[in-house]
Amino acid sequence: MNYRESIRTIIESFREHKLGEEIISILEDFANDEGDNLNNRKPRSIEDKLKDLRNRYDSGSGHSSMNLFPSNNKGACHPFCLAIANKKFDKPRKGLDSGFKGLMLEMTAYWFSCLSVNEETLILT
Repeated sequence: MNYRESIRTIIESFREHKLGEEIISILEDFANDEGDNLNNRKPRSIEDKLKDLRNRYDSGSGHSSMNLFPSNNKGACHPFCLAIANKKFDKPRKGLDSGFKGLMLEMTAYWFSCLSVNEETLILT
């Protein structure tokens, strides 16, 4: 099973249980990534796809009522948060690229500061 089939299985499960339309929308964006060109000899890496997804939402073309990590855009706390680690586990944050460990340090601070507002967080690695 490739990653797209896995994501579609997750989406169907979320729909059956009527969970998180925002999460479903983001997963659909990721599964339907048009950056894959079947004529390319080397497929794009998951790291690159995660980076593209984060850049799309960071540029303002995604959901405006969510928090995004890492991001250049800071603002008020929202009920939904999207966190994307597109580097190896222990890689420190460099610009908008982050490993899981560095991302979790930021997320912990976010959860404490937005505890009364945040209801859902999707972490993609």
